[in-house]
Amino acid sequence: MKKKPFLIDALTGNSKTLVSYNKKGQMERLFWPRIDSFQQLEEINIGVYLPKARRTTYFHEDGWEHSQRYEEETNILINEIRHAHLPVTVTQFSYVLPDRDVIVHDYIFNGDTEVLEGALLMVDAAFNLEHQSRYQSVYFSRESQTHVHYLNKTAVAIGSGNGVDGFESGRNEIGARRNDLNGKEEVNKQGGAISFHLNGAGEGQAVSVHFAMSSAPKEAERLCRETLADKQETLYEQTAAHWQNHLALAEKQEIEDPLRKKLYDRSLLTFALLYDKENGSFIAGPEVDEDYVYSGGYGYCWGRDAAYIATAADVAGYHDMVKAFYQSMLEIQEPNGSWNQRHFTDGSLAPVWGLQIDEPGSILWGLSGHLLRTENEAFAHKAWPQLKRGAEFLLSFIDEETKLPLPSKDLWEKRSGEHQYSAAAVYGGLSGVVKVARWLGISEEDFVTRCEEACREMKEAVLTRGWSEEEQCFLRSLYLEVDELAYLRAKESGEEVAFREDKNGFTSYYKVEDPTVDISLLGLSVPFGMIDPHDPKMVKTAEKIREQLTSPVIGGIERFPGDIYIEGNPWMLTTLWLAQYYQAVDRHEEADELIDWVGRFTPELGLIPEQVDKFSGEPAWVMPLTWSHAMYVLALKESK
Repeated sequence: MKKKPFLIDALTGNSKTLVSYNKKGQMERLFWPRIDSFQQLEEINIGVYLPKARRTTYFHEDGWEHSQRYEEETNILINEIRHAHLPVTVTQFSYVLPDRDVIVHDYIFNGDTEVLEGALLMVDAAFNLEHQSRYQSVYFSRESQTHVHYLNKTAVAIGSGNGVDGFESGRNEIGARRNDLNGKEEVNKQGGAISFHLNGAGEGQAVSVHFAMSSAPKEAERLCRETLADKQETLYEQTAAHWQNHLALAEKQEIEDPLRKKLYDRSLLTFALLYDKENGSFIAGPEVDEDYVYSGGYGYCWGRDAAYIATAADVAGYHDMVKAFYQSMLEIQEPNGSWNQRHFTDGSLAPVWGLQIDEPGSILWGLSGHLLRTENEAFAHKAWPQLKRGAEFLLSFIDEETKLPLPSKDLWEKRSGEHQYSAAAVYGGLSGVVKVARWLGISEEDFVTRCEEACREMKEAVLTRGWSEEEQCFLRSLYLEVDELAYLRAKESGEEVAFREDKNGFTSYYKVEDPTVDISLLGLSVPFGMIDPHDPKMVKTAEKIREQLTSPVIGGIERFPGDIYIEGNPWMLTTLWLAQYYQAVDRHEEADELIDWVGRFTPELGLIPEQVDKFSGEPAWVMPLTWSHAMYVLALKESK
């Protein structure tokens, strides 16, 4: 299989189909029938065969120069392509139809008439349908004039409204390069090539190629011919209108700064691309690390990320989208009231590596906020039994000694312990459920009282046992789990340690205090509201964060000292988190500096990455990260 890049440059889609592109307009990944699965693409090379040159030159190859942008207020990608040595320019428009699973590439050629005489558009394609390179078949349909790749319940038909010049079923890269396609109609192998005539003569020659996805070959053929029968201008206009209407559904937000407005709108458009409309789930980002080389993957729905994303979408005005998300979360709640770490968008369990108690807390916090924000009493009454069940689970997961949540993974999925951020999320969930109960007039005083008492005790524990007088900062965690060797070394050095033995005789070892400064400590105040942002202890913690986590070369805020993930860079969401804290304490000038820093290091297309390189400022990992976009929207909502 072809090695895929970890960084992509652009996205198009329709909430069911998701396509990622590199900066040269080449498709890198194609997800269908859901935005998280399957990744169907091995490689697609598209270029122009020039008879006078007697060869095909692909648009992603050396010799072509590219500029890339989105059509304003849409998810339509435009690549302006110019050859460095040949008098040829090409404009490529890439988009997915909003109502049908068809990827459209429109090409307009301009240049020297003699050079373009007899030119063909060459499409050399190989798919890994249903994540497989084996058992694939390809055929050319003379009836529909499409090239069809299929396996099991997945089929892709490639066609154009222009005439077909040649085709070959089965990969023949040399034949495609020379336009020497042998006309083989059917083969049980991967890949194939097809070439199309350009429409017109001289300046403005055009060709449109459609890639239609369906669950059966004949249906893919039919869908391809159906969309090709429509006027290409109409399809383009309908797609543009769909995205413009999406933005029009948002609550009006006055943003004077052009860059901020651009990133705000791009965030709302990105929410739609990374949202499975059929199943109501948000994914953390387009998948770029399928083999878990550097991470556990990103094309999944986490309750942690999604609670922030849904809150941002909610305050932006997309209440129906957010309601559908929480309905999907209620459907996959575990019988004991908890939620697993992450899921596929259809609700099935994804690979996990441990309970994160902050996630059920975050889901309850976000759902409660949505219900109170929209005042949807019918949905609130329907959701109440599961809200209560979730709160009961949180109450059962509290350490009687510390009054903090029992050990679980932290929000960065790195460490097990009794984390202060986790306590804040649990507090946010419990207090949110209490507010919903009061609003609905639910007379379950014993339950409400237990929630309120747990919140009070948890807050007191954070302010007392969770505070380090020596460091003048909140501790990151209590009872940080370590291996036995680290336990013994800590004990020898005089640190407070502990061990616990479970009912099966297994021993866990702990450092009792973890004083590491971590951006997540802001969660005590923003967004979960456990600690008043003006509380002196919170103010001192925020200052420690600014002092210790500001990246020294380019600025921005890192997660914690010694972070080695992708070499430890400033993250966009962490920088925006501090901005939101500064907004909460009326330090708006400092907040604006951080917001503008994010804008300065976001690439031209407006897709906000997870993190940027600490020296160059270039995107360093997953782009876009939906959580980053959510934090940008939330920051701009509070900007003054």
